[in-house]
Parts: sequence; structure tokens; C-alpha cells
Amino acid sequence: MLGLETPPPAPFRINGRGQPAGDHLRLVLDVDVGEARLDLEGRSAGLLDLSRVEYRLSANGQNLGAFTRLLRLGEWPEEPFEASGLVTRDGRLLQLEDITVVIGEATFSLDGELNNFPDLNNARLEFDLHGDDAVKFRELVGIRGVAEGAFEASGSIRANPDGRDEVTLNMQTAVGRVEGSGTLGPGPGYAGTEAEVRIEGHNAKQLFDGYGISGFAPDPFTLESTFTIENQG
Repeated sequence: MLGLETPPPAPFRINGRGQPAGDHLRLVLDVDVGEARLDLEGRSAGLLDLSRVEYRLSANGQNLGAFTRLLRLGEWPEEPFEASGLVTRDGRLLQLEDITVVIGEATFSLDGELNNFPDLNNARLEFDLHGDDAVKFRELVGIRGVAEGAFEASGSIRANPDGRDEVTLNMQTAVGRVEGSGTLGPGPGYAGTEAEVRIEGHNAKQLFDGYGISGFAPDPFTLESTFTIENQG
């Protein structure tokens, strides 16, 4: 029923209160999973119907990585965390408002809406992630090797009037800077996605050694490239 990836660690507890209100159900849910706690308050079309919901959420715990793996949300750092925000869904429209996650000394924020949930087409999304220790976020943002110290990453998806979905990504670490922009192909496979990427830094050897690529001198560098996601059919 909960769609969990693995059985939750003990103790596991759900405490809920519901009351019919017109064509929806008002709910208050308190969920304890191990050392993490998730509180939800809002309304839904029914107890098990998630097609129309509006929830104000808050969560906190001692290990964000364990909590997100349980909910199939990827590999996040195993750090203490606090999260809050408003999630609203009406069919394929999913709205995310003021989603904020404080992870140790780092902060992640997300805001926007997906008009064709779960696809990213015709969406408006913006995110920002910044902190003082890039090492803990290497797996999440795809930076490897020697990247450490302060970092910042931000990105967006925006639908243009001509129907194209523009994607941007910017990331800054002690190793260098990454800038990317392009257009998103149709989901769910996003074939036809095209993007241009620019990477610049002060030490090519330091960066590429982290990816297992040898032969570069420790000199400033600029790398520009394009990539396309092709139809695998």
C-alpha cells in the first residue's frame, strides 16, 4: 500500500485522523520510520486515492539517505535533515510549492509544477542546492573524484510558447564550473533531447583523474560538447 522499496526499519508507526468534507477527505497523518518522522496535513479524494490531494508536509530525522532510499527518492547524503513544503495533485497536474530540505549544512529547494506528471514535458520547475561540503553530494549531482569544499547547483525546466521545453543547469565547485542548456524531448524516454554543455576549470588533470581519465596536464581548461538522446526503438 505504501509502495516502499524495502521493509521499514523498526520502529514503524502510522497515526492518522480523517474526516469527510464534501467530495474529499481531510486527513492528518503522522508517520515514524526508524528515527525519521513525516507529518502530513491536508485533503485527498479518498484514503487510498492519491489522484487528487493537497498536503502540507514536514519531515525530520537523523539519516536522510536511509529515508529517501526507502521512498525511492535516490541516493542522498546520510545526514540529519529537516524538510517542509506543499504538495498538490489533480490528476496529471502536480504542484510543488516551497519544498525546502536542510541537509546538515546544505540546503535544497524546489518549486514549480508538472502538468503531465510523471513526465517532465510542459513543466515549470526550478531547483537550487548549495552547501559547504561537495563530498557528501558527489553521487547525487554526479561530481566525482576530488570535488570538495563549497558548491552550488541550480537548474530549471520551462515550457516556451512555441512548445519546446528548455532545460538549464549550472554548477560551481572548487574544481570548476559546469553550464548546460538545451531542449527536452517527449517523455517518458525523452528521445530527441538536445543539450550543449560547457565545463571550465583551473586544473584539467585534477578533474579528469577523478573520472579515471589520465593524460591531462594540470592546466586551465575549457571543454564544450553537445549530446542528444536518441530513440532506442
